[in-house]
Amino acid sequence: MRTSFFPFKKIRPGQKEFLNDVNLCLANKKILLAHAPTGIGKTVAVLAPALKYALDNEKIIFFLTPRHSQHLLAIETLKMIKNSSDEDFIAVDLIGKKWLCPVPYIDKLSNSDFTEYCKIMRKDNKCMFYKNTIKDGKLRKKARNVIRNLKIKQPLHTEDVYYYCKDERLCPYELTMRMAKEANVIVADYFHIFSSASAPILENVEKPLGDIILVIDEAHNLPNRIRSLLTLKLSSFLLKAAMKEAEEFEAPIIKENLQELEKVITKLAGRSDEEAYIKKDVFIKLVEEIDDYYSLIEKFHVAGNEIREEKKKSFIGSVGNFLERWLGDDLGYTRIITKTDNKIVLTYSCLDPSIISKDIFNDVHSAILMSGTLKPMNMYEDLLGLEKRRTLKKEYHSSFPAKSRLNLILTDVTTKYENRNENEYKKIANYLIRCINTVPGNVAVFFPSYEMRNKIYYTILTASEINREIILEKKDATKEERKNLIDEFVSYADKGAALFGVIGGSFDQGIDLPGKFLRAVIIVGIPLSKPTLETKAIIDYYDKKFTKGWDYAYIYPAMIKAMQAAGRCIRSETDRGVVIFMDKRYVWGNYKKIFPSDFRAIITKHPDHHIKNFFDSSC
Repeated sequence: MRTSFFPFKKIRPGQKEFLNDVNLCLANKKILLAHAPTGIGKTVAVLAPALKYALDNEKIIFFLTPRHSQHLLAIETLKMIKNSSDEDFIAVDLIGKKWLCPVPYIDKLSNSDFTEYCKIMRKDNKCMFYKNTIKDGKLRKKARNVIRNLKIKQPLHTEDVYYYCKDERLCPYELTMRMAKEANVIVADYFHIFSSASAPILENVEKPLGDIILVIDEAHNLPNRIRSLLTLKLSSFLLKAAMKEAEEFEAPIIKENLQELEKVITKLAGRSDEEAYIKKDVFIKLVEEIDDYYSLIEKFHVAGNEIREEKKKSFIGSVGNFLERWLGDDLGYTRIITKTDNKIVLTYSCLDPSIISKDIFNDVHSAILMSGTLKPMNMYEDLLGLEKRRTLKKEYHSSFPAKSRLNLILTDVTTKYENRNENEYKKIANYLIRCINTVPGNVAVFFPSYEMRNKIYYTILTASEINREIILEKKDATKEERKNLIDEFVSYADKGAALFGVIGGSFDQGIDLPGKFLRAVIIVGIPLSKPTLETKAIIDYYDKKFTKGWDYAYIYPAMIKAMQAAGRCIRSETDRGVVIFMDKRYVWGNYKKIFPSDFRAIITKHPDHHIKNFFDSSC
């Protein structure tokens, strides 16, 4: 038996409890739901014992994250374990096949277009990278040599493997998948297990689910991510692009079919800008007036494949994919048509993530789901279909000193719809001015929407009392624009600036601004979902299934978003910062259930006084 793989001399108190619970779950084939805040050291506390168990018992670890950028921490942790233990194991960093493809401009394709294009190029022996890598189903000599070199250097981040293979004119995906056959740990994305993409991955590693240890990082994202993976849309924009494509490739009959299909969704949408539920058979019946439904699917698929051989992608093929998916189940799904600004979207939307997650979690050897915002844990147990007798639910307390964080709640303001008026915006603006002016450094302010952000921003400008630069997050900003904005914000660290962002935008999750780069976070209101038909459908579905529709589909998701945004403050043991929740609903019963059990806050109308005293005491 191998000794501990923990690479550090000291184990933090909360970390030790978490590590022991991971060992317990591995030994007893259980599922751990872990509400574990930033600072505990979750990644190493799960990977060290899981890797030891996997090597001792011939299991494989899948460490899943919601974003590519979050793979890096797992890979760096595995490097530390390897260096400290000198153990010989293989770890592979896997991302979507499209993102590993070195063909120029391939990232512009939709996932379905890429899949079909890649299949065609390999079948017709037209892909240079694939030809250089594989011959008659076997690795070429050069590819085998490259794999040997990669094994010596691993664990490697996926970008390192990508550029190394690209320089050698080899297919990064094929080499990564060959290494995955021998891997003990695979760092991957949610969709590699919780979608149709799981089949080739599991076939490749040649391990049944019963031999898999599943680790879900940032697990609060998983239910919604699964729902989005199982949702498909047909829009008027897609149909127009498909018509243009049919014209370009001289397919008049298909163009006529698409024109008729556009008339179908226009008829379903009606005249006014609105939403409506659509029954499966109603749409199928209208489409049948164009042509036999199944014949139409086949026609669009054949045309799409031919077009992809030349153009890589096909809008016609995407229409065919939607028509095929529309034939799916009713239970756990809803069908909605939406019309806004002359754009029509027909959606086949998943309501129930347990449709796919329940069987996976039932069959894996063990699973650890961890996040700093995994409350209430009963909700995640229900939504993901976890076996109650097999699931251990634990909340771990932060290892950061409580005195390092000041939590304030302002209860005499709210962004409730019926209270949204000029006077309320002035009160919120006044509080923001007082708080921002008092914090000795950078402040991030997050609003429920761009519309509300803009109204309060202009109210603040009119007041002319703020003594800080205000930086506005741009809606639909490019990656470069987001980076430039953060760089500008960081440059103000010494004299202080205020970043006005939106929950659900670019900066409420995933940014890390430790120490002096972010002194305070202010959450204005509660980011409740718009009361769309889809939201109503989810509420109704969860009401029937759990009698908790309002909580599970409306209140808790909004509070979790707010807590994620609040988590941008205090990223290390030495940080000190203030978090301010501006809405009376934060002290209401169902809303405050999301706060950690050790959460302590001051309810006040004088936030500037508490802020000043807090930072003065640290001088």
